[in-house]
Amino acid sequence: MRQLKGCVAVAALLSAAACSALERETATGQEPGRSPTRQEPTSSGSGRVSLETADAWDVSARLGVLTMPAYTGSDDYQLWAVPEVSLRYGEFFFSFFEGTGYNVLNNGTWRAGPVVKYQFGRDEDGDNPTRIGGRVTDDLRGLGDVDDTLEVGGFVEYRNGSFVGKLEVRQGLGGHEGVIGGLELKRQQMVNLFGQQGFLSVGPELTLADSTYNRSYFGVSPAQSASSRLAPYDAGDEFLSVGVGVALALPLTRRVSLTGLGRYSRLLGNAAESSLVRERGSEDQFMGGLFLSYQF
Repeated sequence: MRQLKGCVAVAALLSAAACSALERETATGQEPGRSPTRQEPTSSGSGRVSLETADAWDVSARLGVLTMPAYTGSDDYQLWAVPEVSLRYGEFFFSFFEGTGYNVLNNGTWRAGPVVKYQFGRDEDGDNPTRIGGRVTDDLRGLGDVDDTLEVGGFVEYRNGSFVGKLEVRQGLGGHEGVIGGLELKRQQMVNLFGQQGFLSVGPELTLADSTYNRSYFGVSPAQSASSRLAPYDAGDEFLSVGVGVALALPLTRRVSLTGLGRYSRLLGNAAESSLVRERGSEDQFMGGLFLSYQF
């Protein structure tokens, strides 16, 4: 799974994180964006949080397939099988897509806290153990591997009706050792599809990265240039990509739901100008997936 890294992979994880929330709300019958805690009016008219459901375990398992570029900036696509387990207890959450974190603030309008994610690196052989379709690319030969990275940071999310805005910034420890951030704005709403009430999430996404991150994935040093026959390139810090993502979760039974997701992104600035992208890849990146989820 080392290839699940980079701008397109981040896009997939952000979209899938939205799917995770939508599936959980679908299975529990909540409206989109409702906090698992319940707001109750007080005598003064303000709201207070009821803890009746705050300390309950919420566990789901998910299995799906994703079609994505073989690496960030590639024009070759692969099909990957992606298993995932999501755990929540009170304000604590854990999943492959969302990482491990804690909601220090969660009042129904604002949600914020620390988050830790483990991101798989990139192998120059162009393959990964979860690939079930698509060719193995030789584009990365001579560029070396990018090691797995532990990313530590925080997030803040604001909700106003059906609109949700989220900012997340993380620092890599090991691996790429850079800083990467994501900004997204989603509209989440109930929809009627085939006589079923599902949840739809759609909106724009923006990814930013510093020069250390960009050099790891888009830079080509003189030594790498000699090995890969790519033109040397020194990447700086800049906007990484801009795109739009969509996710639709549809309940099949009380515990089982089906989620489809898609995303288009366009690489910007240093990423788009990289010799790896210009000579062997594409600025336009697409992703699509289908997931089956079971709520325990």
